[in-house]
Amino acid sequence: MPRQARGEVLDPSQVQVVHRTQRCVRRVGLFGGDPLTGNSYEHRRGWIRDRLEFLASVFAIDCLTSSVMHNHIHLALRNRPLRQKLIVRCLASERIAEGRVPTTGSGVVADGVAAG
Repeated sequence: MPRQARGEVLDPSQVQVVHRTQRCVRRVGLFGGDPLTGNSYEHRRGWIRDRLEFLASVFAIDCLTSSVMHNHIHLALRNRPLRQKLIVRCLASERIAEGRVPTTGSGVVADGVAAG
């Protein structure tokens, strides 16, 4: 039986903590030394941590803990629905101040009035 989609399991309006893992393709090592070339790729571990910090600062999530392993990553993430609402309001305010009215894809303003 197929697994339910995350969109059906997780409620974005509630604070939730989830455990996520991400594996490298074919379980190939992402860090450490390459036995064929002798090159070391340990510096990638810092790249991953820096990127996680950046993404957590941009999106409405908290990275509670992370573990960067040789060929996979474990993350404990918490969503922030109130912060997400603030971000959306700020973006909408900026667009309105610039004269760009938020519309749906069909050119209709989000509240149902036709865009001019």
